[in-house]
Amino acid sequence: AGTAAAGSKASATADQDLLGAAEMGDHEALLKALRDGAKLDAVDDKTHTALHWAASKNYVDLARWLLSEGLSASARNNADSTPLHVSASELQRESVAFLLQSAITARCVDARGDTPLPLAAAPLPLIRLAARQLTRLELRVTGAPTSRTR
Repeated sequence: AGTAAAGSKASATADQDLLGAAEMGDHEALLKALRDGAKLDAVDDKTHTALHWAASKNYVDLARWLLSEGLSASARNNADSTPLHVSASELQRESVAFLLQSAITARCVDARGDTPLPLAAAPLPLIRLAARQLTRLELRVTGAPTSRTR
């Protein structure tokens, strides 16, 4: 029984190493974790898979490799989000484009009923507006000349 528990603990550590490697985009560390007994479909406390992490961080080459190894692009985390949802909500355009080209459906919905594409598109006008407003505020506070007044 002690050996089984030790093996299970080693596997859990390898799973954590695999997910950490995916989050950091470290393919070599991910391969080492697999050699150490990690499961390719391991999940973390958010139930993110390695593909969720790779997609959310825009590691397209790693995402491509994970899919080629059989990791499911339709895996869902605890928010019922696929890797496509996660990459879209993180505004990772290259990952979104790759996942869409990989025949991943853009019509899947998460726990809130959102599809991935509006998640990627909706914040952009707000981000641009906020950036303009912050620039105007900084100029008023600092008195720095604008490009128009130079």
